[in-house]
Amino acid sequence: MKKITKLLALLLCAVLIGTSFVACGQEEESIPEPEPIEEIEILEPETPEEPIEEPVAIESPDGLSDDIFSFAFSLNGAVFALPFAYSEVYAHGWVFEDSDTELGPNQRTFTRNIRNDGETIGVSIGNLTPNVIQYYAGHIGGVTMTDRHADTGTQFVLAGGITIGATLEEVLSTYGEPSEHRESETFETLTYSLGIQSDVRIQVRKDTGLVTEIQITNFTERQEVEFDGELSAIAQGYTAPSALGNDWTVGIVGLNGDLYQLPAPVGVFLANGWELVSDNEMVPAGRTAVMRNIRSGNQVMRVHIKNYDTVEQPLVDGFVIKVEFSHHFWMGSIVLPGGITEDSTYDEVMSVFGSYNRREESTSFTFYEFGDSLRERVNVAFRNEDGGIHSISMEHDLRDLPW
Repeated sequence: MKKITKLLALLLCAVLIGTSFVACGQEEESIPEPEPIEEIEILEPETPEEPIEEPVAIESPDGLSDDIFSFAFSLNGAVFALPFAYSEVYAHGWVFEDSDTELGPNQRTFTRNIRNDGETIGVSIGNLTPNVIQYYAGHIGGVTMTDRHADTGTQFVLAGGITIGATLEEVLSTYGEPSEHRESETFETLTYSLGIQSDVRIQVRKDTGLVTEIQITNFTERQEVEFDGELSAIAQGYTAPSALGNDWTVGIVGLNGDLYQLPAPVGVFLANGWELVSDNEMVPAGRTAVMRNIRSGNQVMRVHIKNYDTVEQPLVDGFVIKVEFSHHFWMGSIVLPGGITEDSTYDEVMSVFGSYNRREESTSFTFYEFGDSLRERVNVAFRNEDGGIHSISMEHDLRDLPW
């Protein structure tokens, strides 16, 4: 019995010793594996169709001109035309934030935002008086509308109905070819120019073909020239030519399908749909000539206007003695005797006009002058890049009218 008890004690010690060895060989307590989680099928909710956001239709309001050179626009439904008093836009809730700005004579601010309940648009305010004034007594003569302004909710429509988001094709079909067309890697910029600091610039993004910025500038207050259709007594002896002919020295030129023989009364141009850009200012007597602009549609031409009367006369009673086609100004249809047009080649020009009496070359153009008299001459400039015509001018400045 003692032996059995001793044997059991020895066996119990062996078990305890083995258990102790196992415990010493473990660095961490064993973590039982978790019971497997029953997989539950998760159903994806049906994705509702997102509504297609239609662009907000911005309608051209009643009273907005179709003439780009009216410098008119609609701002949230209210129609303005540059330049106009800042107080007019202030009355519609728009506020210029630089309240302490002073403006000296002929000074203007840089483009700054005006705000109306979170909406914004850029403006430039000018001083059209001979005195120092506060900004709020000035006139707005510059407006800049961008796609960022449109994102704030501002609704803007340019004369003719063009707004941010319009296409390049819509701009060209509405306003025709611009006075200047520039391209960069990202943008195309179309400029419709009436004169110095009187223009409309429209920026189109190339990758989308959409208008992203419209800038209007006009700080000049113009008085519209009225023409009653009656030529002055001195102009009534003028007869429009019936044919172009081949003799360019007699001053006949075709413009937009109408024939003129220079000197031609300004009134004849106006009767054919042209407009005087300048005010109807007085031109001194003594056969005085001035350079001014006339326009047909959205195209502006530089002309020389002469007073042949013995007393001062308004521009509307003067005579056009020089006209000019140019890719920097008027790009309408022009045709000279012999069939020379803006699309003629160098060889065609030389064969019609003969030997030139002066030639000048710049980095971009080569200029040719034809005619032995300073009063009767034609100037043609060719582009050095491709040989095409850049400009054509005809001058027929008679000392006395032929009738």
